[in-house]
Amino acid sequence: MTERPTDCGYLLDTSAVLAFFRGEPEGSVVRDILVGDALVMVSAPTVAEFCRSVAAATERPATEALQAWRRLRPLMSNVLAITEETAEEALRLSGLSTARIPLADALIAACASLHGLRLVHRDRHMRCIRSTALPQVDLASPPPGVM
Repeated sequence: MTERPTDCGYLLDTSAVLAFFRGEPEGSVVRDILVGDALVMVSAPTVAEFCRSVAAATERPATEALQAWRRLRPLMSNVLAITEETAEEALRLSGLSTARIPLADALIAACASLHGLRLVHRDRHMRCIRSTALPQVDLASPPPGVM
């Protein structure tokens, strides 16, 4: 495994992207992160989860949800791919968790871990990962200074 940088930016979980997209109160924290100077990334599973969620909520075709994603995409520095190393890190984080984590969430968390990014989420599954294993901003209770 490669050496990881430390806290060089943020990785937005699907729940954070959706909170911003829907204009929910927690989305203001995401907005502040997006307009700041830090790197802001997402992982490939977030793109798929976002589009599926938007399509389901609006009862519109997935192609329209993809268009919504493409309007948001310029706000992110990068979309991180899933690799074999990501899968191994997801397994490691799952082993350190206090409860079972769905595969997509474990892969998203692993992307944050491997790239030294703070995970931004509003997801009860992510709360199961010890903060000592992965720095996090839980939108349900963001720490002071994040906004």
